Amino acid sequence: MTVKQLLTLRLQNQQLTQQKIEDPAELVAWMGVVQAQDYAMSKWAVGQRLQKATDGLVEVAINSGALLRTHVLRPTWHLVHCNDIRWMLKLTAPQILKQMSYYDRQLGITPKEVSRALSLFAKSLAGQQLTRPELQAIFTKAKFNCESMRFGHLLMYAEMNALICSGTRKGKHNSYALLDEVVAPLPLSDKNDSLLLLAQKYFQSHGPATIKDFIWWSGLSAADGNEAVRLLGDTIVSDTVDGQVHLFFDTAIKSARKKAILLLPNYDEYTVAYADRSALLSAEETKISRGNPLFNNAVVIDGTVAGTWKRIIKNKQVVMDVDMFKPVTDSQVKMLEQAKARYQAFLAE
Repeated sequence: MTVKQLLTLRLQNQQLTQQKIEDPAELVAWMGVVQAQDYAMSKWAVGQRLQKATDGLVEVAINSGALLRTHVLRPTWHLVHCNDIRWMLKLTAPQILKQMSYYDRQLGITPKEVSRALSLFAKSLAGQQLTRPELQAIFTKAKFNCESMRFGHLLMYAEMNALICSGTRKGKHNSYALLDEVVAPLPLSDKNDSLLLLAQKYFQSHGPATIKDFIWWSGLSAADGNEAVRLLGDTIVSDTVDGQVHLFFDTAIKSARKKAILLLPNYDEYTVAYADRSALLSAEETKISRGNPLFNNAVVIDGTVAGTWKRIIKNKQVVMDVDMFKPVTDSQVKMLEQAKARYQAFLAE
């Protein structure tokens, strides 16, 4: 397999060139998770992969509880389907808690404080949804030290213990709710079933990818990551790209319906969900770019990152400022305008 074929298949499996899904929750279930540090742009990450979507449609899926925004892999913010949150947390939380322990020692967070915090979260959120500032005020009144990263870590402990999850949007703030009040308890799969399901979701939506890519994305231990791939058995196929074995489900490479330029959001699954991102950006272009373009809004042409873009509010209108690494052709200028129009249509209510 060539690098070009690799990128073509990834674009296709990530629903960026062959959109087959209309529902935001169904899309996230297909992807496994969608990274979501930047709330506004995470909605575009979902919307760009749908046949038709608006910002409002994705927001409804989040406010309804069909999609949850929480820490579930590595750890970082992700959107995850409500039916996947419990088994996924059971699988990934132990590894995340290990990673948190170092910082807990630096912050002076003790098991006794965590236990007390979980009880206060349960009491405070019973029958209501509160924003982080509202919860922090309650904790400060209860004599918790909420300085620096401490309160964020207490919130993450509540997430890792499947106690809290995202609630509905309240003005400009996201809120928190008790998980049991948003998602009905479901029977939990055993570990092997969960490992298999997570691997299936990753390689169906992100493949071709290496085992190392999967382990990085999932945050699993090397032993669990390798076991998950072993459980896939002969349902998965492999090919070599630049001397590395890549795994994927046997899907024919289809040409895109039309040539297009993609305006991907920051932290998009296409740019960050792999340990090795060298196929996306040459060393020469890395030197040209300002900062790390893979963590910025990225302009993608033929599968590779060719520039960055910013969303700017100008005269109460959203405009895009594009910074290309190299001069673009007349046809590419036209495609850039089409990509901008698509994003503006997504924002239109």
